[in-house]
Amino acid sequence: MNRNYYQALISMSIQQTDATGTVAFDIQGSSFSIKTSGNGIINWGDGAQKIVSGSDVTTSHSYSATGLHSIVFTGSFTNVQQVNSTQAAKVRKVWSYSLPSLTTAAKAFYQCVNATFDSGFSFGTSPITSLYHCFYECPGLDFTPNIPSTVEEFSYCFYNCTGISVTAVLPSVASNLNKSISFSHMYDGCINLLSIPSSNTRIRPNGKDMSYMFRNCSRLIADITSIVSQYENSVGINNTGNANAGYMFYNCPNLTGTMHSWWSYNAKFSSHSQCFYKCTGLANYISIPSGWKTS
Repeated sequence: MNRNYYQALISMSIQQTDATGTVAFDIQGSSFSIKTSGNGIINWGDGAQKIVSGSDVTTSHSYSATGLHSIVFTGSFTNVQQVNSTQAAKVRKVWSYSLPSLTTAAKAFYQCVNATFDSGFSFGTSPITSLYHCFYECPGLDFTPNIPSTVEEFSYCFYNCTGISVTAVLPSVASNLNKSISFSHMYDGCINLLSIPSSNTRIRPNGKDMSYMFRNCSRLIADITSIVSQYENSVGINNTGNANAGYMFYNCPNLTGTMHSWWSYNAKFSSHSQCFYKCTGLANYISIPSGWKTS
């Protein structure tokens, strides 16, 4: 059976099996390796398939000829992730990551530097809790996918995704005062990121690791009060002093508006070094304490 048949099979899987979902992407090469957890079937796109079971299992396959191959994962996998940068560089087109059994998307497309992402890409209803390094250095990703409300780990999720040029999206969990959520390096290096929608959920900083979150997003134009809210120093909420704002808006000169006075709660931040470095567009930039602008 030829590649066109398997491409059609993938399209049918994505469009017609929303209840079960798939993980599906194309690779270019004569072999491929992938790491999975859980149970399921890998269809390698050349008529061969592999039943896989276990945690962090690396499975490899060799093809009879070098070419473009469409791989589909079905079953009860809890994670599908890249093995290393060499294998990840073979990925050419990503179609879906939406099995209902998936609990994490950590390193799912880590360093897929040659991949593009279908405009219909979605996590579906997967109860994913982590997007750690999910799209790390994926310059071919040119939009922000839907983010499941179950996610609480965003570290390096869109790191160096230079193709994202329209809007950043923050999940509703960002407003939860009692969750210790990591946004560290989430959009770090997204140099073409232009805006954040006014309807965006604002980050309430209590207990959040926001370090390097928008570092070097130098083209980002937004009112900073549409991104973050004031620190809340009230009884009954997360006031453990572990909020981290170090380098959060480092080199974001096009941010506007008047920044909330986080510096009034210095003791509640484990770090705030260079949080507003070169954020000269802020209306109160001059009055921000130097410790929040420099080392």
